Order: sequence, then C-alpha cells, then structure tokens
Amino acid sequence: MDKLLSIIVPVYNVGLYLEECIESIIKQTYACLEIILVDDGSTDGSGEICDKYAIEDKRIKVIHKKNGGLISARKAGIQAAAGEYVTYVDGDDWIELDLYEKILSVIESAACDIMCCGYKWNKGNECEIITNLAEDGEYKEDIARKKLILGLFCNETTMRGTINYCVWSKIFRRELLYKNLLEMREDYAFGEDAVCTLACVLDSKNIVVNNNICGYHYRWNEESITNKYDAKFFEHSLALYSEIDRIIEERRCSELEDHARKYKLYIMMTGITKIIDRKSNFSLVQQYNYFKRLSKSEVFSEMISYYEAEQIPMGKKLRRMYALLKKGQLKYMVLAGKIPYKFYVERTKF
Repeated sequence: MDKLLSIIVPVYNVGLYLEECIESIIKQTYACLEIILVDDGSTDGSGEICDKYAIEDKRIKVIHKKNGGLISARKAGIQAAAGEYVTYVDGDDWIELDLYEKILSVIESAACDIMCCGYKWNKGNECEIITNLAEDGEYKEDIARKKLILGLFCNETTMRGTINYCVWSKIFRRELLYKNLLEMREDYAFGEDAVCTLACVLDSKNIVVNNNICGYHYRWNEESITNKYDAKFFEHSLALYSEIDRIIEERRCSELEDHARKYKLYIMMTGITKIIDRKSNFSLVQQYNYFKRLSKSEVFSEMISYYEAEQIPMGKKLRRMYALLKKGQLKYMVLAGKIPYKFYVERTKF
C-alpha cells in the first residue's frame, strides 16, 4: 500500500507563480498525496487561487491564517498533516512530475527518518544543479552519522554543509519534523531551514542521501523573503543564534560549537552585505551608526573575538569586510561592501 505523503506549501503573495507550483504538485505520477496550502495572510489573490484548486482536487486542504511569517505557516501545515512522511514546496517554486515517485521508491527500500536530495537552482534562463556534499548512501551507523553531523554547518574550505540546509529538498518522517518544528521560535526572519534541519538531523537514526534525485526547482526571486532587506536584522540575528545554541545545548553536541560559530559569523556578514547593497531607507550615516551598535553588542563582540578573517571559509569580499569590522573600521567596511563583487575578485588583493 502506498505511503501517504503530505506536501505543505506556505503561500504569501506569490500569485504570479502559485498556479505553476500547484499544477506541478497535483500532476505528480505518485498520487497518494495530501496537499496542504497555507495562505499566510496573502493580499494579492493567492488565497483565492488556493481555494479554486481545493474545489478541483479533493487531495487539497487550504488553511487561511493571519500573517505570521514562514515558521508560523509551516507549523500550521504540519499540525494539519496526516502523512507518514512530510515535505515542503515554496509557493514560488515548482517540481518535476516524477519527483515524489522517485523519492518514495527509495524510501520503500530504506525506511529512513530523513531523505536528502539535490535540487535545481533557477534564475531566468540559468539552471544549476545543486547537490549535497555528502556522498549517496544511508547514514545510520554511529561513525557515518557522526561524519555527516560534524560537517552540517561548514568545513574548512566552504560554508556549505554536508547536506543542504533547505527543508524543501528533503522528506521527513512526520513525527520527527512535528516535534522539532513546533519547538522553534517564530521571531526571526532567516535561517529557519538551517535550524529545522539541524534539530531533525541530530534527532534522526537513519538519514539517506540521494544526489541523483534533483527534481525540485528553486526559483531565484528577488522579491522573496530570503532576498529582501531586513530592517530588523540585528534583532533577528540574535534570535537565530539563540535557537542554534539551544539545539546544540539540548542535544549535548558541543563538537558542533566551532562550526556553528563560523556559520553565525557568515550569516552576520551576509546580512550586513544586504543592508549595504540593497535599496533601503538607511543613509550612509545611518548604516555606520547601525553597524556601530552591532559591533558594540556583547554577542557580536564575543563572536568576532574567536577568529581572524582567514579562518572563516567565506568569499574574498566577506572576509575583507569581516576584517574591517573586527578592527572597528566601520566606514571602510561600508565602502568595501559597496564594491561590486566581480571587481573585488579581479582587482582586490589582501
């Protein structure tokens, strides 16, 4: 008998792409699906699109809720899910029609808690296949799992972990995801996938990696939450760091602390870059004052004290900005952040 797979689609103002997303799900060659569309207070007609499809396909359940953010929407979805396994599709992405047939055929032969796949990164006409750094196979023995877990955040040369952070490139056993998702705070605006993946991986007994399955299409969308300027970056960063620390402490996984600190520094620097690069209401003076406040924070001061720039596996631009931040040269850090990356790679030497 086919296993019921619950697919949760958080929806917030993605009306331009939503029909393509839903069509790619309802036309799957694997039909034993429960499709949960969570309308998180959309104002662009996305909720009406969800209702239209629910009338046409009885496998679809629609949840309309007040806007509460991505974590809140994901929680609402998992609480309504009945499948033995659960996965996510973002409302502006789409999937290939045989994706879940391929995945469930692997799960049938290897009953796992998490299955990790690759995906396709789409920007305009560009399409790049992104796989996990971990090799294909089952990770259920202690030595294999430890190797996978120790590299979750990064290794010595890259900020990519052994498996991709994104939850939509994975299938989770429902009980595992339910427990860890409901424990997550909702007061941060980025890093949700890394936190959820971290908690679930640490609690799992058997993880399967299959890089040959790459049927999820991630659409690079400049208007998505991930790519938007975050006016509360400072506050959201502190909340994210607290969540990471909580999970590591509760699981008594102190061996992850070093890489977790590097990951947090990387998040900090990419957030700073967005503030500098993207259009915002911040003038140069306001940016300087904002970063001055950040640099005097006890949390950030402690983080910066651990590493020199060359110890963090970041790109040249971020390393240079980090070195200037560490020295307290905030004006120069802002100026360095405004230099186009291509120019930086070709011309900047340090």
